[in-house]
Amino acid sequence: MARRGDRVDVWLDGRIHSFELVDRSAQRSGAASAQGNLAGDTVIAPMPGTILKIHVAAGDDISTHAPLIVMESMKMEMTLAAPRDGRVRAVSCEAGQLVEMGKLLLTLEPREHA
Repeated sequence: MARRGDRVDVWLDGRIHSFELVDRSAQRSGAASAQGNLAGDTVIAPMPGTILKIHVAAGDDISTHAPLIVMESMKMEMTLAAPRDGRVRAVSCEAGQLVEMGKLLLTLEPREHA
């Protein structure tokens, strides 16, 4: 075993398995998991998986509970929904991408009022 920063590499049966250490203080409630484990203005991957579809683009106005991203993990699809009203600042993933738990997927900002 070797630790490099926030990664741990384990050699087992001739193969190297890499793990990323996750902050234990991260929010893990059921609501947060269903919405992508929110941390401020970001949507974070609640588990490792594949991004299947992205419903929004940077600059899009969104409403609370609007679908943002569909991902697949362990043969189950999960739709990550908007935690609040706002605007998409940036999308940090793409369809077909494999992501690890904790990966930044999307950044939100307050909606500008006219």
